[in-house]
Amino acid sequence: MASAVVLVGSIAGAVAGIEPFATWLYPLTWYPTLALLEAAVVSRSGRFFLGRPAFLASALAWSVPFWLFFELLNLRLENWYYVSLPRDAAARWLGIALSFATVIPAILVTERLLDALGVADTLRTRSIRIPRGRILPAIGALMLGLALAWPRAFFPLVWGGVFLLIDPWVLGHAPERSLLGDIERGRPGRIVRLLGDPAMMTYLGGPESEEKLLARHQRYLDIAAETGRVFVITAGPERAAAGWVGYWETTWHGEAGWETGWSVLPAFQGRGLATRGAALAMERAAAEGRHRFIYAFPAVANAPSNAVCAKLGFERLGSETLEYPPGTWMECAIWRGELAGRVAP
Repeated sequence: MASAVVLVGSIAGAVAGIEPFATWLYPLTWYPTLALLEAAVVSRSGRFFLGRPAFLASALAWSVPFWLFFELLNLRLENWYYVSLPRDAAARWLGIALSFATVIPAILVTERLLDALGVADTLRTRSIRIPRGRILPAIGALMLGLALAWPRAFFPLVWGGVFLLIDPWVLGHAPERSLLGDIERGRPGRIVRLLGDPAMMTYLGGPESEEKLLARHQRYLDIAAETGRVFVITAGPERAAAGWVGYWETTWHGEAGWETGWSVLPAFQGRGLATRGAALAMERAAAEGRHRFIYAFPAVANAPSNAVCAKLGFERLGSETLEYPPGTWMECAIWRGELAGRVAP
């Protein structure tokens, strides 16, 4: 409650031109926002930062040099600037440090809240082997070089360039924390949450719409898909992108088969799109004639996806505790469908 009062009061004070709110609006709004986000996480899944003060201190501390690096790049890019800064140098640098310290915590706590709300938690794709060695950092360095050499044309490449310089190292030393590792494991939910995270995308041109997230996710799938298929689910005469459905090869208890998965955007849920889309995907899988069975592993608590499996005639074999994502164990229903007799459209 106190955080909400500070947040609203600071905004009102800044609008009225009252000091210190007008000059110190950023820290006076972002720290209460972080507290409110933390409270939301606590209400859904337990403490995040408050239960790990050393982790919070580390995130705040590393956030300052992290964003100062982008400020250094911006000396060449000239892509953004600041207004209403304190005139006194000491006060200005204090404000800079306090403000930049919120960047990484805001990204992390917002992603955790979206995770607690179940956003993209069932999203699965075919595992893609990420190349090790120097190739990805080299691509990152090239992207960064292009952005600095011709900033008016290539300035967006700064973000991807820095990512490809850093995350391959993370993949090699702590793969469970790597976004490239998420792609390799076929579980891109965290990437989707980060791309739709307003706290992160504030610094990257604003949060992406659901349609853009879907298009970006499709590009990820197109990069190195080797077997299986992924389709966009469309709705209405305008063929609006409503979600995705796909199947890919898997092995379950020594038996080769297909695994299927789907996701429908919230605005299109409740219309039977997942059931129809999954049925069409199963018909395509049957037409390939490669496997007898197709499997689905929705969380036991995911009632809508379990209902889709039942409607499609899957047989429930029971449930098992599966690791998803790595380091997190989830109780999943095991569904198996017979592909014989299904006809492709």
